[in-house]
Amino acid sequence: MLARPGADAASACDCTRMNSRSLSFATVILAAACGSSSSSKTPDAPSMQQIDAPKMIDAAPALVQVSLGQGGANALLWDAATSTLWYTDNTADYLDKYTTGTSGMQVASLPTSTGGISLGGMVEQADGTIVIANFGFGQAGSVFTVASGGTTGTNVTGTLDATRRRIGIAQDSAGVLYTSYFTGGMGMAQVGGVSRLTLNGSSTSETELAGGSTSAGFKKVVGLAATTTALYVSDQTQSMIFKIDLTNANTVSVLATTTSPPDLLFMLPNGDMLTGGGPTISRITQAGVVSPLTLPGNPTFSDARGIAYDATGHRLFVVDHSSTAGVGDTLNIISNFTP
Repeated sequence: MLARPGADAASACDCTRMNSRSLSFATVILAAACGSSSSSKTPDAPSMQQIDAPKMIDAAPALVQVSLGQGGANALLWDAATSTLWYTDNTADYLDKYTTGTSGMQVASLPTSTGGISLGGMVEQADGTIVIANFGFGQAGSVFTVASGGTTGTNVTGTLDATRRRIGIAQDSAGVLYTSYFTGGMGMAQVGGVSRLTLNGSSTSETELAGGSTSAGFKKVVGLAATTTALYVSDQTQSMIFKIDLTNANTVSVLATTTSPPDLLFMLPNGDMLTGGGPTISRITQAGVVSPLTLPGNPTFSDARGIAYDATGHRLFVVDHSSTAGVGDTLNIISNFTP
């Protein structure tokens, strides 16, 4: 995600502000294969008589890459109702969107914040409001909200603990919001936690479910995924995925250990979770099995970050953070992906 273990949070969170807020996109089609990620078996090739015209027209390239003009892209969010891919831009401090066949565009400017801006995960509420975690650098941890159709964001503070560096945010199928955070770092002990988030204007509040107050054992908590019965947490310092059992007094257990520090968590429709944080995307099942993800088009990553999925179009979206100064991030659009 943003800061890496052992790195200065302020320098590793991609929060350097730039005067230019323009974005340029170049779409490059890299492959035209249409294989499935769900099986290694090669299907029998159909004859031309078996392929009707609509299928040929609708065939999508396995991989399309969109080059972002700046290096601050982070979290992704797919809106199926409007066929829109939302993404956060740390460099320009904006909520942006990408729609198929068009170039990306800035949608809503986000508030400035003490110590700089670094944007975490985001979710969309039933009324179309987008809620974004605000890192805050130990001084202004909060959440930003952007109303449906809005062009500016609101810094929602209420009684939220501003010292909590917020990165992960999740929403279960019932609409309950959760946020993950950590305190410390920069030479101080890291303590992570997860809270239930209640948004209600100036009375916004959080209730800790697992963290320092419960001796949960979290350190640098980054990613968060939610169901109605459990929460899943990625800990970047410990390279672990934890489970919080909401049906059993919020009991915390280690679900899995990853080979590299995990990043933001994304939950697929089948319940498996994906996380980047380096050149490999890992799949984690709810049984704790970890495996590298093989994708159509064989994209390569420098530092995979935000992930989203279009279940109708079977497309997986991945932000690859550039490790080269002056080179923008890349949005990978991977077709023919099924969980």
